[in-house]
Amino acid sequence: MPNLDKRKFIYILERWAKVFYKINENIEELNSIYKKFNQDIPYKEFSKDELENIPNLPTVENKNNIEHFYNISIKNFRQFKSIELENIGQFNLILGDNNVGKTSLLEALLFSSDKDLYFKNLIFAYSSRVNLLNFKNPNDFILDIINNNSDSKEIEFKLKENRDEQIYKLKIPTQDEVRNKYNIQDDIDLDKYICIVLDDNICDINTISLILDKIKPIDLIQTQYIPYGKGFDRDLVKVYAENIDRSRTKRKDFLESMKIFIPKIDRITTDTDEGKIYIEEIDSYSDVPLHQYGEGAKKLFRILVQITLQKGNKLLIDEIDAGIHYSHFNEFWKVVLKVAKLNDVQIFATTHNMECIGYFKEVLEEEEMKVYQELSRTITLEKVFDNNIKVYTRTFEEFEYEIDNNLEIRGDDL
Repeated sequence: MPNLDKRKFIYILERWAKVFYKINENIEELNSIYKKFNQDIPYKEFSKDELENIPNLPTVENKNNIEHFYNISIKNFRQFKSIELENIGQFNLILGDNNVGKTSLLEALLFSSDKDLYFKNLIFAYSSRVNLLNFKNPNDFILDIINNNSDSKEIEFKLKENRDEQIYKLKIPTQDEVRNKYNIQDDIDLDKYICIVLDDNICDINTISLILDKIKPIDLIQTQYIPYGKGFDRDLVKVYAENIDRSRTKRKDFLESMKIFIPKIDRITTDTDEGKIYIEEIDSYSDVPLHQYGEGAKKLFRILVQITLQKGNKLLIDEIDAGIHYSHFNEFWKVVLKVAKLNDVQIFATTHNMECIGYFKEVLEEEEMKVYQELSRTITLEKVFDNNIKVYTRTFEEFEYEIDNNLEIRGDDL
Protein backbone atom coordinates (compact mmCIF):
# COMPACT_ATOMS: atom_id res chain seq x y z
CA MET A 1 0.00 0.00 0.00
CA PRO A 2 1.22 3.57 -0.64
CA ASN A 3 2.18 5.62 2.40
CA LEU A 4 -1.13 7.20 3.48
CA ASP A 5 -2.05 9.00 6.66
CA LYS A 6 -4.07 6.94 9.13
CA ARG A 7 -7.51 8.37 8.37
CA LYS A 8 -7.17 8.03 4.59
CA PHE A 9 -5.85 4.49 4.92
CA ILE A 10 -8.77 3.42 7.13
CA TYR A 11 -11.30 5.12 4.84
CA ILE A 12 -9.98 3.27 1.75
CA LEU A 13 -9.56 0.00 3.68
CA GLU A 14 -13.18 -0.05 4.88
CA ARG A 15 -14.63 0.53 1.43
CA TRP A 16 -12.28 -1.97 -0.22
CA ALA A 17 -13.38 -4.57 2.34
CA LYS A 18 -17.06 -3.80 1.75
CA VAL A 19 -16.72 -4.19 -2.04
CA PHE A 20 -14.52 -7.31 -1.75
CA TYR A 21 -17.03 -9.05 0.51
CA LYS A 22 -19.97 -8.03 -1.66
CA ILE A 23 -18.30 -9.69 -4.67
CA ASN A 24 -16.70 -12.75 -3.03
CA GLU A 25 -18.78 -13.31 0.13
CA ASN A 26 -15.73 -14.87 1.78
CA ILE A 27 -14.87 -13.18 5.09
CA GLU A 28 -11.87 -15.46 5.78
CA GLU A 29 -10.21 -14.66 2.45
CA LEU A 30 -10.87 -10.95 2.95
CA ASN A 31 -9.15 -10.91 6.36
CA SER A 32 -6.26 -13.00 5.07
CA ILE A 33 -5.52 -10.50 2.29
CA TYR A 34 -6.03 -7.52 4.61
CA LYS A 35 -3.52 -8.91 7.11
CA LYS A 36 -0.79 -8.87 4.44
CA PHE A 37 -0.99 -5.15 3.70
CA ASN A 38 -1.91 -3.79 7.14
CA GLN A 39 -0.11 -0.44 7.48
CA ASP A 40 1.24 0.15 11.00
CA ILE A 41 -2.27 -0.09 12.44
CA PRO A 42 -3.22 -2.83 14.95
CA TYR A 43 -4.74 -5.72 13.01
CA LYS A 44 -8.43 -6.30 13.65
CA GLU A 45 -10.48 -8.78 11.67
CA PHE A 46 -13.55 -7.57 9.81
CA SER A 47 -16.90 -9.04 10.80
CA LYS A 48 -20.00 -9.38 8.63
CA ASP A 49 -21.94 -6.95 10.84
CA GLU A 50 -19.20 -4.34 10.55
CA LEU A 51 -19.09 -4.63 6.76
CA GLU A 52 -22.84 -4.18 6.49
CA ASN A 53 -22.66 -0.96 8.53
CA ILE A 54 -19.86 0.65 6.52
CA PRO A 55 -21.42 3.41 4.38
CA ASN A 56 -21.03 3.38 0.62
CA LEU A 57 -18.89 5.96 -1.12
CA PRO A 58 -20.09 9.35 0.12
CA THR A 59 -22.78 11.36 -1.58
CA VAL A 60 -24.02 14.79 -0.57
CA GLU A 61 -26.56 13.05 1.68
CA ASN A 62 -24.36 10.55 3.52
CA LYS A 63 -20.92 12.16 3.45
CA ASN A 64 -19.38 11.95 6.93
CA ASN A 65 -18.24 15.28 8.32
CA ILE A 66 -14.93 15.12 10.19
CA GLU A 67 -16.06 18.03 12.38
CA HIS A 68 -19.07 16.04 13.63
CA PHE A 69 -18.93 13.56 16.50
CA TYR A 70 -20.02 9.94 15.92
CA ASN A 71 -18.62 8.25 19.04
CA ILE A 72 -16.72 10.06 21.78
CA SER A 73 -15.48 9.09 25.23
CA ILE A 74 -14.38 11.70 27.75
CA LYS A 75 -12.36 11.25 30.94
CA ASN A 76 -11.79 13.60 33.88
CA PHE A 77 -13.88 16.50 32.58
CA ARG A 78 -15.57 18.33 35.47
CA GLN A 79 -17.87 15.81 37.24
CA PHE A 80 -17.36 13.16 34.56
CA LYS A 81 -14.73 10.68 35.67
CA SER A 82 -15.50 8.72 32.52
CA ILE A 83 -18.38 9.07 30.07
CA GLU A 84 -18.98 7.61 26.61
CA LEU A 85 -21.42 8.65 23.89
CA GLU A 86 -22.04 6.19 21.07
CA ASN A 87 -24.14 6.28 17.90
CA ILE A 88 -24.45 10.06 17.99
CA GLY A 89 -26.79 11.64 15.46
CA GLN A 90 -26.80 14.98 13.69
CA PHE A 91 -29.64 16.24 15.92
CA ASN A 92 -29.18 15.31 19.58
CA LEU A 93 -31.45 16.27 22.47
CA ILE A 94 -29.61 15.88 25.81
CA LEU A 95 -31.87 14.97 28.73
CA GLY A 96 -31.42 14.39 32.44
CA ASP A 97 -32.28 15.50 35.96
CA ASN A 98 -31.10 18.82 37.37
CA ASN A 99 -27.39 18.87 38.28
CA VAL A 100 -26.70 15.60 36.45
CA GLY A 101 -24.25 17.36 34.12
CA LYS A 102 -26.14 18.35 30.96
CA THR A 103 -24.39 21.72 30.69
CA SER A 104 -21.03 20.17 31.59
CA LEU A 105 -21.52 17.67 28.76
CA LEU A 106 -22.11 20.53 26.33
CA GLU A 107 -18.87 22.14 27.51
CA ALA A 108 -17.04 18.83 27.03
CA LEU A 109 -18.44 18.55 23.50
CA LEU A 110 -16.88 21.89 22.64
CA PHE A 111 -13.71 19.89 22.06
CA SER A 112 -11.96 20.42 18.74
CA SER A 113 -8.67 19.10 17.40
CA ASP A 114 -8.03 22.72 16.36
CA LYS A 115 -6.53 23.88 19.66
CA ASP A 116 -7.12 27.60 19.01
CA LEU A 117 -10.80 26.93 18.32
CA TYR A 118 -11.03 24.64 21.34
CA PHE A 119 -9.60 27.21 23.75
CA LYS A 120 -11.83 29.91 22.28
CA ASN A 121 -14.85 27.68 22.90
CA LEU A 122 -13.72 26.78 26.43
CA ILE A 123 -13.06 30.37 27.42
CA PHE A 124 -16.47 31.49 26.16
CA ALA A 125 -18.22 28.68 28.06
CA TYR A 126 -16.22 29.49 31.19
CA SER A 127 -16.95 33.21 30.92
CA SER A 128 -20.69 32.50 30.69
CA ARG A 129 -20.46 31.09 34.23
CA VAL A 130 -17.59 33.09 35.74
CA ASN A 131 -16.45 36.69 35.21
CA LEU A 132 -13.10 36.49 33.42
CA LEU A 133 -11.90 39.44 35.48
CA ASN A 134 -11.90 37.12 38.50
CA PHE A 135 -9.03 35.03 37.09
CA LYS A 136 -6.37 34.63 39.76
CA ASN A 137 -4.04 33.21 37.14
CA PRO A 138 -4.44 32.46 33.42
CA ASN A 139 -4.91 28.74 34.01
CA ASP A 140 -7.98 29.06 36.26
CA PHE A 141 -10.41 27.96 33.60
CA ILE A 142 -8.38 24.82 32.83
CA LEU A 143 -8.08 23.85 36.50
CA ASP A 144 -11.83 24.42 36.80
CA ILE A 145 -12.71 21.76 34.23
CA ILE A 146 -10.31 19.01 35.33
CA ASN A 147 -12.08 16.44 37.50
CA ASN A 148 -11.12 17.00 41.14
CA ASN A 149 -10.91 13.26 41.79
CA SER A 150 -8.51 12.65 38.92
CA ASP A 151 -5.02 11.48 39.85
CA SER A 152 -3.64 12.12 36.38
CA LYS A 153 -4.71 15.79 36.19
CA GLU A 154 -5.37 15.46 32.49
CA ILE A 155 -8.52 15.36 30.38
CA GLU A 156 -8.83 12.73 27.67
CA PHE A 157 -11.00 12.79 24.55
CA LYS A 158 -11.24 9.66 22.40
CA LEU A 159 -12.92 10.18 19.02
CA LYS A 160 -14.00 7.13 17.06
CA GLU A 161 -15.60 6.71 13.65
CA ASN A 162 -15.79 3.10 12.48
CA ARG A 163 -12.13 1.93 12.66
CA ASP A 164 -10.64 5.40 12.92
CA GLU A 165 -9.74 6.27 16.51
CA GLN A 166 -7.82 9.26 17.84
CA ILE A 167 -6.97 10.13 21.43
CA TYR A 168 -6.34 13.70 22.57
CA LYS A 169 -5.18 14.69 26.04
CA LEU A 170 -5.41 18.12 27.58
CA LYS A 171 -3.06 18.62 30.50
CA ILE A 172 -0.74 20.93 32.38
CA PRO A 173 2.75 20.03 31.08
CA THR A 174 5.66 18.98 33.25
CA GLN A 175 8.68 21.14 34.07
CA ASP A 176 10.85 19.10 31.69
CA GLU A 177 8.37 19.37 28.82
CA VAL A 178 8.24 23.16 29.12
CA ARG A 179 12.04 23.43 29.44
CA ASN A 180 12.52 21.39 26.27
CA LYS A 181 9.94 23.42 24.37
CA TYR A 182 11.18 26.90 25.34
CA ASN A 183 14.81 26.15 26.29
CA ILE A 184 14.31 27.48 29.83
CA GLN A 185 16.66 26.45 32.63
CA ASP A 186 15.03 28.14 35.65
CA ASP A 187 12.07 26.85 37.64
CA ILE A 188 8.84 27.27 35.71
CA ASP A 189 5.40 28.42 36.81
CA LEU A 190 3.35 25.65 35.23
CA ASP A 191 0.09 27.56 35.75
CA LYS A 192 1.02 29.56 32.66
CA TYR A 193 1.14 26.60 30.28
CA ILE A 194 -1.26 24.12 28.73
CA CYS A 195 -0.60 21.12 26.51
CA ILE A 196 -2.55 19.04 23.98
CA VAL A 197 -1.25 15.56 23.10
CA LEU A 198 -2.45 13.48 20.14
CA ASP A 199 -2.12 9.68 20.40
CA ASP A 200 0.65 9.97 23.05
CA ASN A 201 2.93 11.81 20.65
CA ILE A 202 4.53 15.24 21.07
CA CYS A 203 3.08 17.54 23.74
CA ASP A 204 1.96 20.67 21.84
CA ILE A 205 2.58 23.33 24.50
CA ASN A 206 1.18 26.85 24.49
CA THR A 207 1.22 29.63 27.05
CA ILE A 208 -2.25 30.55 28.29
CA SER A 209 -1.56 34.29 28.05
CA LEU A 210 -0.67 34.02 24.35
CA ILE A 211 -3.84 32.04 23.68
CA LEU A 212 -5.93 34.67 25.48
CA ASP A 213 -4.18 37.48 23.60
CA LYS A 214 -5.03 35.86 20.25
CA ILE A 215 -8.75 35.67 21.04
CA LYS A 216 -10.67 38.70 19.80
CA PRO A 217 -14.16 39.71 20.99
CA ILE A 218 -15.62 38.68 17.62
CA ASP A 219 -14.27 35.15 18.21
CA LEU A 220 -16.40 34.78 21.33
CA ILE A 221 -19.48 35.92 19.42
CA GLN A 222 -18.91 33.24 16.80
CA THR A 223 -18.33 30.38 19.24
CA GLN A 224 -20.10 27.02 18.91
CA TYR A 225 -21.94 27.47 22.22
CA ILE A 226 -25.19 29.26 23.14
CA PRO A 227 -25.41 29.50 26.96
CA TYR A 228 -28.67 29.31 28.90
CA GLY A 229 -30.82 32.41 28.47
CA LYS A 230 -28.70 33.88 25.68
CA GLY A 231 -30.98 35.55 23.14
CA PHE A 232 -30.35 38.56 20.96
CA ASP A 233 -27.60 40.92 22.03
CA ARG A 234 -25.82 43.75 20.28
CA ASP A 235 -22.92 41.38 19.57
CA LEU A 236 -25.03 39.75 16.82
CA VAL A 237 -25.71 42.92 14.82
CA LYS A 238 -22.38 43.11 13.01
CA VAL A 239 -22.26 39.34 12.56
CA TYR A 240 -25.72 39.31 10.96
CA ALA A 241 -24.87 42.31 8.76
CA GLU A 242 -21.63 40.76 7.46
CA ASN A 243 -22.58 37.09 7.20
CA ILE A 244 -26.26 37.04 6.28
CA ASP A 245 -27.57 40.44 5.19
CA ARG A 246 -25.07 40.71 2.31
CA SER A 247 -26.38 37.51 0.69
CA ARG A 248 -29.77 37.76 -0.99
CA THR A 249 -30.42 34.02 -0.62
CA LYS A 250 -29.40 33.88 3.06
CA ARG A 251 -31.41 37.01 3.80
CA LYS A 252 -34.53 35.58 2.15
CA ASP A 253 -34.22 32.23 3.96
CA PHE A 254 -33.61 33.99 7.27
CA LEU A 255 -36.76 36.11 6.90
CA GLU A 256 -38.81 33.02 6.09
CA SER A 257 -37.54 31.25 9.22
CA MET A 258 -38.32 34.23 11.48
CA LYS A 259 -42.00 34.11 10.46
CA ILE A 260 -42.63 31.63 13.30
CA PHE A 261 -42.61 34.54 15.73
CA ILE A 262 -43.16 37.48 13.37
CA PRO A 263 -45.63 36.27 10.69
CA LYS A 264 -45.71 39.57 8.75
CA ILE A 265 -41.96 40.21 8.78
CA ASP A 266 -40.87 41.86 5.53
CA ARG A 267 -37.41 43.23 6.18
CA ILE A 268 -34.59 43.28 8.73
CA THR A 269 -32.36 46.34 9.03
CA THR A 270 -29.27 46.82 11.18
CA ASP A 271 -27.73 49.74 13.01
CA THR A 272 -24.19 48.57 13.70
CA ASP A 273 -23.25 51.79 15.49
CA GLU A 274 -26.09 51.49 18.01
CA GLY A 275 -26.02 47.68 18.04
CA LYS A 276 -29.68 47.28 17.16
CA ILE A 277 -31.79 45.14 14.83
CA TYR A 278 -35.04 46.56 13.45
CA ILE A 279 -37.99 44.64 12.03
CA GLU A 280 -40.23 46.02 9.29
CA GLU A 281 -43.57 44.27 8.84
CA ILE A 282 -45.88 44.25 5.82
CA ASP A 283 -48.21 47.29 5.82
CA SER A 284 -46.26 48.82 8.70
CA TYR A 285 -45.20 52.46 8.69
CA SER A 286 -42.35 52.16 11.18
CA ASP A 287 -39.54 49.80 12.14
CA VAL A 288 -39.70 48.03 15.50
CA PRO A 289 -36.63 46.92 17.52
CA LEU A 290 -36.28 43.14 17.64
CA HIS A 291 -36.29 43.03 21.44
CA GLN A 292 -39.93 44.18 21.49
CA TYR A 293 -41.03 40.89 19.90
CA GLY A 294 -40.25 38.85 23.02
CA GLU A 295 -37.78 36.22 24.16
CA GLY A 296 -38.80 33.60 21.58
CA ALA A 297 -38.01 35.84 18.61
CA LYS A 298 -34.68 36.90 20.14
CA LYS A 299 -33.74 33.29 20.90
CA LEU A 300 -34.56 32.09 17.38
CA PHE A 301 -32.62 35.01 15.87
CA ARG A 302 -29.45 33.97 17.71
CA ILE A 303 -29.85 30.28 16.88
CA LEU A 304 -30.34 31.00 13.16
CA VAL A 305 -27.36 33.35 13.03
CA GLN A 306 -25.08 30.89 14.79
CA ILE A 307 -26.21 27.91 12.70
CA THR A 308 -25.26 29.94 9.62
CA LEU A 309 -21.87 30.80 11.15
CA GLN A 310 -21.14 27.17 12.08
CA LYS A 311 -21.75 25.75 8.59
CA GLY A 312 -20.22 22.26 8.43
CA ASN A 313 -19.51 22.22 12.17
CA LYS A 314 -21.33 21.86 15.52
CA LEU A 315 -23.62 24.05 17.62
CA LEU A 316 -24.34 23.41 21.30
CA ILE A 317 -27.41 25.02 22.87
CA ASP A 318 -28.08 25.00 26.61
CA GLU A 319 -31.81 24.78 27.52
CA ILE A 320 -33.05 25.16 23.95
CA ASP A 321 -36.65 25.55 25.17
CA ALA A 322 -35.92 28.64 27.32
CA GLY A 323 -37.99 31.58 26.11
CA ILE A 324 -40.02 29.50 23.63
CA HIS A 325 -43.76 29.22 24.31
CA TYR A 326 -45.08 25.68 23.87
CA SER A 327 -47.45 26.85 21.11
CA HIS A 328 -44.40 27.60 18.93
CA PHE A 329 -42.48 24.35 19.55
CA ASN A 330 -43.76 22.59 16.43
CA GLU A 331 -42.67 25.23 13.92
CA PHE A 332 -39.58 26.04 15.99
CA TRP A 333 -38.27 22.47 15.70
CA LYS A 334 -39.02 22.35 11.98
CA VAL A 335 -37.02 25.51 11.32
CA VAL A 336 -34.06 24.51 13.51
CA LEU A 337 -33.81 21.03 11.96
CA LYS A 338 -34.18 22.25 8.38
CA VAL A 339 -31.69 25.11 8.71
CA ALA A 340 -29.18 22.89 10.53
CA LYS A 341 -29.49 20.20 7.84
CA LEU A 342 -29.09 22.78 5.08
CA ASN A 343 -25.88 24.05 6.71
CA ASP A 344 -24.62 20.56 7.71
CA VAL A 345 -24.52 21.59 11.38
CA GLN A 346 -24.59 18.98 14.14
CA ILE A 347 -26.87 20.08 17.00
CA PHE A 348 -26.52 19.19 20.68
CA ALA A 349 -29.24 20.81 22.82
CA THR A 350 -30.21 20.30 26.45
CA THR A 351 -33.72 20.37 27.90
CA HIS A 352 -35.82 18.78 30.64
CA ASN A 353 -39.06 20.23 29.26
CA MET A 354 -41.34 17.30 28.35
CA GLU A 355 -43.41 19.44 25.97
CA CYS A 356 -40.26 20.37 24.07
CA ILE A 357 -39.28 16.68 23.88
CA GLY A 358 -42.78 15.66 22.81
CA TYR A 359 -42.90 18.18 19.98
CA PHE A 360 -39.42 17.06 18.86
CA LYS A 361 -40.90 13.57 18.39
CA GLU A 362 -44.13 14.79 16.79
CA VAL A 363 -42.33 16.96 14.24
CA LEU A 364 -40.19 13.98 13.21
CA GLU A 365 -43.36 11.93 12.67
CA GLU A 366 -44.72 14.37 10.08
CA GLU A 367 -44.43 13.18 6.49
CA GLU A 368 -42.16 15.98 5.30
CA MET A 369 -39.82 15.47 8.29
CA LYS A 370 -39.43 11.68 8.22
CA VAL A 371 -36.09 11.99 6.42
CA TYR A 372 -34.74 13.51 9.66
CA GLN A 373 -35.65 10.50 11.80
CA GLU A 374 -32.47 8.51 11.18
CA LEU A 375 -30.40 11.60 12.06
CA SER A 376 -32.11 12.25 15.41
CA ARG A 377 -31.26 10.99 18.91
CA THR A 378 -32.04 11.58 22.55
CA ILE A 379 -29.09 11.28 24.94
CA THR A 380 -30.10 10.73 28.58
CA LEU A 381 -27.70 11.20 31.51
CA GLU A 382 -28.39 9.29 34.73
CA LYS A 383 -26.47 9.12 37.99
CA VAL A 384 -25.59 5.56 38.96
CA PHE A 385 -23.46 3.95 41.67
CA ASP A 386 -20.88 6.20 43.35
CA ASN A 387 -22.16 9.31 41.49
CA ASN A 388 -20.89 8.06 38.14
CA ILE A 389 -22.89 9.06 35.07
CA LYS A 390 -24.44 6.55 32.68
CA VAL A 391 -25.39 7.59 29.15
CA TYR A 392 -28.35 6.17 27.22
CA THR A 393 -28.50 7.06 23.52
CA ARG A 394 -31.84 6.38 21.84
CA THR A 395 -32.64 6.36 18.14
CA PHE A 396 -35.89 7.89 16.89
CA GLU A 397 -37.71 4.55 16.97
CA GLU A 398 -36.58 3.95 20.55
CA PHE A 399 -37.50 7.33 22.01
CA GLU A 400 -40.74 7.42 20.00
CA TYR A 401 -41.77 4.11 21.62
CA GLU A 402 -40.89 5.31 25.13
CA ILE A 403 -42.73 8.61 24.78
CA ASP A 404 -45.82 6.97 23.23
CA ASN A 405 -45.93 4.52 26.14
CA ASN A 406 -45.49 7.23 28.79
CA LEU A 407 -42.08 5.93 29.86
CA GLU A 408 -39.70 8.42 31.47
CA ILE A 409 -36.73 9.14 29.20
CA ARG A 410 -35.35 12.14 31.11
CA GLY A 411 -33.78 10.16 33.95
CA ASP A 412 -35.09 8.11 36.88
CA ASP A 413 -35.32 10.95 39.41
CA LEU A 414 -37.61 13.20 37.36
